[in-house]
Amino acid sequence: MPHVPTLDVHPVERVGELTPIDFSSRFELADRPCVLVGGARGWRATQTWSAAYLKEKVGNVEVKYKVSTSHAHPDFRQLTLDKMFSLGKGSFGTFLDEITKGPADERARRLFTGD
Repeated sequence: MPHVPTLDVHPVERVGELTPIDFSSRFELADRPCVLVGGARGWRATQTWSAAYLKEKVGNVEVKYKVSTSHAHPDFRQLTLDKMFSLGKGSFGTFLDEITKGPADERARRLFTGD
């Protein structure tokens, strides 16, 4: 297997309420990622959109998703391009089951990106 260089990984700051000026100066202009905690708390979808609800409404819709053995997308640990950029497809209901049930390391092998 080819040598895979290590990445310089930094923790991503989790922040609550921010003013637009604070967000811009601390993250946008600094080109730093952040996780906005509670940003969608008041949205109706956070109260009604469960996996069961989505399966009932759009579970039969066919979707494409990315598949990985290393939980990274693309999976650069693979030796061929088709494995690096592996895709799956199936019903959205089955996809939801695959990412919400079973061991965590198995759930993380699929990624829906909409592209």
